[in-house]
Amino acid sequence: GRAHLHFASFDVDGYATRPMTDLERGVADERAPLRPTDGSSASPSSAPSKISFPLMVAFAVLGLGATLGSFVSSWGGDIVQVLQLASHNKIPVSYMHVPRTGGDTLRFTVPHLGVPITGEERCYKYVHRERAINAVMFRDPREHVLSQFSHCFANPHGAASMSPLWGFPRGNRGDTPKLGWMNGLNKWLKHFGENWHREDGYFNCFNPINMQARYLTCGAKDEVKDKEIHTGAERWGTPDDPGRAVWFQSAHYLGANDDAEPDLEKLIRRLDSMQVVGVTEAMKATACLIEYQSRGTVHPQCECGSDEKKFPWKEERNEAYQPYAYAEISEHSRELVMNVTRVDRLVHRYAVKRLIRDSLRAEEKMGKRFTAAE
Repeated sequence: GRAHLHFASFDVDGYATRPMTDLERGVADERAPLRPTDGSSASPSSAPSKISFPLMVAFAVLGLGATLGSFVSSWGGDIVQVLQLASHNKIPVSYMHVPRTGGDTLRFTVPHLGVPITGEERCYKYVHRERAINAVMFRDPREHVLSQFSHCFANPHGAASMSPLWGFPRGNRGDTPKLGWMNGLNKWLKHFGENWHREDGYFNCFNPINMQARYLTCGAKDEVKDKEIHTGAERWGTPDDPGRAVWFQSAHYLGANDDAEPDLEKLIRRLDSMQVVGVTEAMKATACLIEYQSRGTVHPQCECGSDEKKFPWKEERNEAYQPYAYAEISEHSRELVMNVTRVDRLVHRYAVKRLIRDSLRAEEKMGKRFTAAE
């Protein structure tokens, strides 16, 4: 048969006469048969290989197997256990996020345990859900207070709401950063001492007086007083241009209808209505208990004896300058910290006991342990 070439036209004898134009080349390509019509074999470039489809299927199966293997490996390497985990229903979690407790790390880690979670820095009354697993995590109040101060002192995000114009104490002129931090801390704690009143203000940043306890009881708004500058809700701007009030975060400040030292019985009722009460110092156990309450089981890396490095942490660090821990500050400063955390310390103690009790109950029901490392 006559040769089929694409780059020259041929006369009836098969001799080349002249180069094909672009138009002629396009017409020839349109008219060329998809496969040879004379039974001859197609060249590799003109038709797909007979083994290409089986190869494609094989590669797809291999890729799926590799993906499944990676998933199974991340969940402990036991395919039976992975299938058992996947078979469990998931109850959504509503998380009450108290600032400066490590809540972002917990909230970003829990989804990697297969649990859907939402979380906000809002009072109990706004985040508690009837058909959800309600969770909260508290931090040692002594370290929590220092973390609050450090965040306001350093203003790591450059927020106008933490502008020096609001008067936040940062030490004395000429202080080194460490000395400025220490002097500022003492001034800040003295400001919120025994004689503090709401009218004294809070520098448009965290009010440390039993903040963790107040998250359980805050939110009884006063439409006028809770929008006042300096004493009402936190503002996003500066004193000259304060902007709107961020008043859904009423535990950052002390609302007109909120108590600086909430009633203990009311706090216990609120805590008892939550399915998970954890602590920052045992964050892994808290995360695993959340998973158990949501799914009825736990991730293999929750179990005692598992490789800690394989636990799916998703750390979220909001860095702030803090040169000293509670144990390193002066005795006078420690007394000032204790003065503003009287109720918070009771709440944290309750949270520790509650986490231990609920974890032991979960372990007994599952026949698995996940608290030994804590």
